[in-house]
Amino acid sequence: MNVAKAIIMGLNSEPKKHIIIISPLDALEHNQARSFELLGLMAAPVNGQTYSPKLQKALEEQKYQVIITSPEMCLKHDGFRGVISNPKFAHHIAAIVIDEAHCILQWGDKFHEEYSKLSTLQAFMPSHVPVLVTSATMPPPVLSQVCITMHIDMAKMKHMKAGKSDLEALQFIPPQSCRGKGNENDFKQTMIFGDNINTLMAVCKWVQDNSPVELHEQVAIYNSRLTPCARQIVLKRFEEGKIKVLFTTEAAGMVGDLFC
Repeated sequence: MNVAKAIIMGLNSEPKKHIIIISPLDALEHNQARSFELLGLMAAPVNGQTYSPKLQKALEEQKYQVIITSPEMCLKHDGFRGVISNPKFAHHIAAIVIDEAHCILQWGDKFHEEYSKLSTLQAFMPSHVPVLVTSATMPPPVLSQVCITMHIDMAKMKHMKAGKSDLEALQFIPPQSCRGKGNENDFKQTMIFGDNINTLMAVCKWVQDNSPVELHEQVAIYNSRLTPCARQIVLKRFEEGKIKVLFTTEAAGMVGDLFC
């Protein structure tokens, strides 16, 4: 999202322009809105829980520079779709940003079906409105399918590779003193991702078993099996530094990126 953030920062000099960000999670929408507000921009999360006649009126009056919403709101919600496709409003749209675009393939056929239909956004937007498709986790097969879905010419696409291809051993997680190396006796703030909850739970237990008992509360796991309240508590404790090592599925990473 760094490129998207750079584009959005240009709104400081264009207060009448809007950026629409397509996000996969309501929690992410709210966190992003707060982040943009801290930058001095008017931002609003627009989803089934927040939408109201008052919010629609504010949107129609173009009070928000950054609108964070979901595929469902853009494609299925009559009120919101009417707002963004209105020529008066659409004329002021600076860009559409699809965040976490790998979800087009991963979620498009089951969880968020509308993700696979996002290309239809271009049909009722002015032709000059750019669509920015962003993701930090898009291997070649996913990238290829996303390009097909979004009608992107791969010959004109720029692909930057970041990170390492192979996972490193997890010996680096416990404090150095636990490994007989150095005097460090505390965890470093770390977030570790995985797509298998059972594996994450096993690794979380391994880290606790290989660390002093007094540090066990600093190691936690975030996944869909937790209640919504428990997920909020875990993320808040991680943000405050009370949890130092967080084993998580992709969803927490999308939210956590905002406060790390």
